[in-house]
Amino acid sequence: MQSIYDQILNTILSQEKPAFLTGKDVVIPAYKGLSIVNLPGIIFHLIGCPINGSPSFAPIILDQFDKEFKKLIMDKFQQKFLRNMT
Repeated sequence: MQSIYDQILNTILSQEKPAFLTGKDVVIPAYKGLSIVNLPGIIFHLIGCPINGSPSFAPIILDQFDKEFKKLIMDKFQQKFLRNMT
């Protein structure tokens, strides 16, 4: 059985690349729940207020987290960011 790391890496590496990107060392971002671009979506998902247009992580990653959190610790920057998003 493959590790979660290997499963995600294989998914990212098997993405179809645009024709102008050639070479086996070229990797394109994984925007379908396997990338850091999904970080805002996962934060909002974990605190119970998902936002349309800000997708969370793919189920393969989400399943690694606990389903419930009792506390969320944020610094001043994160608090201001979340306040501005609502």
